[in-house]
Amino acid sequence: MMLGFEIPASWFQAINAIFIVLLAPLFSLLWLKLDRVNLNPKTPFKFGWGMLLLAIGAAVMAVADAISNSSTAIVLVSPLWLTLVYLIFTMGELCISPIGLSMVTKLAPPKLVSTLMGVWMFSFAAGNYGASQMETLSKSMEVAIGQPVNVFWFVAAITGVAALLLFILGPWLSKMMHGIK
Repeated sequence: MMLGFEIPASWFQAINAIFIVLLAPLFSLLWLKLDRVNLNPKTPFKFGWGMLLLAIGAAVMAVADAISNSSTAIVLVSPLWLTLVYLIFTMGELCISPIGLSMVTKLAPPKLVSTLMGVWMFSFAAGNYGASQMETLSKSMEVAIGQPVNVFWFVAAITGVAALLLFILGPWLSKMMHGIK
């Protein structure tokens, strides 16, 4: 409920698409402007920024979860928390998805472009499957360490480590790309 109006849950399905339509041109302009002043990050670093944004979004969700579970009674949190997470996730997605599509077409041997594009798309399916297993994995960790593990903090930690690895390995990965941005 916001300003006396009950927002249907199904409306939240459109938030990501709305943010993509609004932000994609801005990201496109950002990369062009950064390129003009020789500050455009190479692809591995853009992936690193994308993963860092995903980690931040998961951390925001963990904070909202902590607020909702802060007492014995059910505490409702504002839908703006979810909207903020969608915004952050969409910005992360815009650092990864279109950049990855471009990377695959530039780096793949001409005869394998369509096959490797399929592998790129399959990686989304694999990532979604992995994300679906995070709750189960966090529960297994709870049993192993004997303490509760918040799935959102768990996802934030994993994506944060992935971002760190991309930033560390970025120069090496960029070299492996032989000058292709």
